[in-house]
Amino acid sequence: MKTASKLILGFGVMIIIIVAIVMVNYYKLKQTELFHDRIVSLRVPTVNNSWLLRNGINSAMASLRGWVLMGKEESKKARSFAWSHEINPALDNLRKLSVYWTNPENVKRFLKIEELIIEFSGYQNEIEEITQAPENVPANKIMADEAGPVALRMTKSITEIIDLENLEPDIANRKFLLRIMADIRGSLGLALSNIKSYLLGGNLKFKNNFNDKWRENAIYSDELQKYRNLLTGRQGNAFDAFLSARLEFVDIINKVVKLRMLPDWDASNYLLSVKAAPIADKILYILNEMVENQQSLLVDDENKVTFLIQRLVFLQWILLLVGIIFGALFSFFITRSILKPIKEITRIIEKISAANFEAIPGLTTTAETSPLVDSIRKIGVKYYDVFTQLKEKNALITSIFRKSNEGMITVNEQGIIESFNKVAEQIFGHNSDEVNGKNLNILFPEKDKCKQNIAIVRYPDTGETKVICEGAKLVGVRKNGEQFPMSLAFEKIDLTGKIIFLGVFSEKTGSLLPEG
Repeated sequence: MKTASKLILGFGVMIIIIVAIVMVNYYKLKQTELFHDRIVSLRVPTVNNSWLLRNGINSAMASLRGWVLMGKEESKKARSFAWSHEINPALDNLRKLSVYWTNPENVKRFLKIEELIIEFSGYQNEIEEITQAPENVPANKIMADEAGPVALRMTKSITEIIDLENLEPDIANRKFLLRIMADIRGSLGLALSNIKSYLLGGNLKFKNNFNDKWRENAIYSDELQKYRNLLTGRQGNAFDAFLSARLEFVDIINKVVKLRMLPDWDASNYLLSVKAAPIADKILYILNEMVENQQSLLVDDENKVTFLIQRLVFLQWILLLVGIIFGALFSFFITRSILKPIKEITRIIEKISAANFEAIPGLTTTAETSPLVDSIRKIGVKYYDVFTQLKEKNALITSIFRKSNEGMITVNEQGIIESFNKVAEQIFGHNSDEVNGKNLNILFPEKDKCKQNIAIVRYPDTGETKVICEGAKLVGVRKNGEQFPMSLAFEKIDLTGKIIFLGVFSEKTGSLLPEG
């Protein structure tokens, strides 16, 4: 099998492994994402809204009780707030979430809660409407509308009898009558006070006290009846009115007591305890069942997410191990098939880089490396030719430099001095080490125009490179500052890609040229 086929096969298998890892990751992550989204978007909101609904039910019941007991407007506002900000929003949210619930029993529970909420709301509204109405406590209404006026007539009648008695002569038997009248009025007042206390709080002690005081009042009334002949005409009429009102009051008060003893004597409290409160308890019971189940489902989903993550990590390790094993095998066989030819090619390149162009016997190649070896051989041959030419040119320049009787210098295209022969050292007084790497203008006086303008210019039209300020009438400067006339000529030399300029100096005899 060719190396290319081996590489294609190996990389193909690697791609398959990578794709398998990506697909497994994607599948497991989608499963994890499903459970995570269910936790975040379904389980947690369901539990939170269930708690909100429960808080709303409790708040509504507490506010309703406050309204029934105290009748304060703040209680009505608190109940309204519980419905508008807790119960109704929670119901709306749970209704939307119930579409995605995974347990059908929770859906049934919620439908039952909705039915009970409607019933609960109706009873709450009814209780709120009748609480402060007179009809809420029928016994109190009858006491106020019927028994109250009769009691007032009795009180006025006995008070009139006593006032008339105070107008009579102060004799012993009349004082006895006044005491009886006072007892009648006192026992009547205490009886009325106790019956009102009984109606208000339902304490049987007050009911019993009323009965006792009413019997005392009857005894005193009978006793006064025995002495009726001592009463004046007006007192007799007032006493008859008292007795008539008393009989009427007994019938009314018996009816009031019977109503007060009924379970629904207070309609709002009765509805609250018998209807609204049980429904609220049932709602809370079902709601707690639903919350407990949702919390259990939440824990299950969290455990599933944890399991999927652990399983995903395990699969990652397995796939990583498979990839490492295959990669090692692939690297081993591919390396064996191509490393030897590459090493031999490397030997050729090392020989070429060391300018050793001897033949390398015993070179083995493959179908893939043979063209590369041929190309390297061609490069080596070309490199050898170039190397030979450079070597010859360098030898020629070196020979000329050493044997010439004239000062010679080489500069690059930037005007930087690269070499300085012995004659040039004698002419200028500089050692080659002092000028190599410096600009050519150090060989000219400061005020000489060549000092300012010397440059190597390349003409774009022709590609020709020329040194400015060369010629036979130039002024040079020695290291000690002495100026002297000289001539300077440059020759461009192409060292196979590198351009240098060979300059020849000649020291002239005679006077210096005028400055400027």
